[in-house]
Amino acid sequence: MKRNRIILGFSIIPILAFILTFDADVLPAKAFRNASTSPIQFHNSSLYGPYVGGESITFIWSYSNVSNNNYNQVNDYITISCPSYSSLPLISKRVARHTLNAGASQQCSYSYTIPSARFNTESGIIIKVGVQYSGSYIALLEKTIKPISKNNINPLNYRSSPYVIKERSFYFNETVVEESFLFDEYRDYVECDEYYRLLFANLTFKYHYPTSLTYQSARIKFMDKYNLYPLINKDGDGYTSVDITLRNYDDKVAIEVNNLFYNPVSLETNDKGSGNKSRYLFVPKGRGKQISEYEFIIEVNEIGINKTSFTHSLETSVSPFFLGNCEDADYCVIGGVRA
Repeated sequence: MKRNRIILGFSIIPILAFILTFDADVLPAKAFRNASTSPIQFHNSSLYGPYVGGESITFIWSYSNVSNNNYNQVNDYITISCPSYSSLPLISKRVARHTLNAGASQQCSYSYTIPSARFNTESGIIIKVGVQYSGSYIALLEKTIKPISKNNINPLNYRSSPYVIKERSFYFNETVVEESFLFDEYRDYVECDEYYRLLFANLTFKYHYPTSLTYQSARIKFMDKYNLYPLINKDGDGYTSVDITLRNYDDKVAIEVNNLFYNPVSLETNDKGSGNKSRYLFVPKGRGKQISEYEFIIEVNEIGINKTSFTHSLETSVSPFFLGNCEDADYCVIGGVRA
């Protein structure tokens, strides 16, 4: 019996033509798989962030081919996504197509407006730049960036391990950018030494970030229950208030009092410009027992790139060698003439 055979035929030429002419402006779904050994090395870049949303940014990144290979055609891509909002990218774009010879460098850029609605989510936004060759990615750089989140912290909780803020800024290279505070020299008291000085400058902390420390305001405040400082201004809540500067010394940040003056004999302190300029808040002579009952509060607002704030309460520790008159001091010296 003769069997009938049905032969299904089709031409592969249109399919090949489609593959060869496909314009990959939209990043393929298989994109951004990490290469085991990348021939691409990303260069140093500008520091991007922090952002609050709505900023128009031109991202610029550059890289070199550190291998001995010549690539006749590579594609540079950028994707920007918000996983909290959608599994699909917000942006997926090829930004360049070019040859890349051994040792050659390339610079790419892409302008983008940070979307406030999508940026202010749990995931923030994720920025990926990649180099594709022959359908595979030979380099991938991924950066997460989240909006500023203002927090109030207790410095005494971060004396042994730092308070770290991640993913608020980045470089387009392999470096991880973090902002951190370590209050390893903070304690719950301020010392008053034998020279009647309150040593707030001993309360230093370590700050790490690529740029200098900034802050909105900083002060020391206290209730002057014994009226030891009648010549220093009070705030609207009745606290005596002394402005301070947070000064960087190498990797440490120290407290310096501002605009204080003192009488070198009585050590009375004022902020009116009378007497000698002072780097300390002095205790008036003979008032050591009274100052030991005071509580001082360090108040710092919006410090660093993440606008962190903290309030730190301090008791007063008076030096055992504190000298003064025989009525109020811990120790006094009595003089006389022998008969």
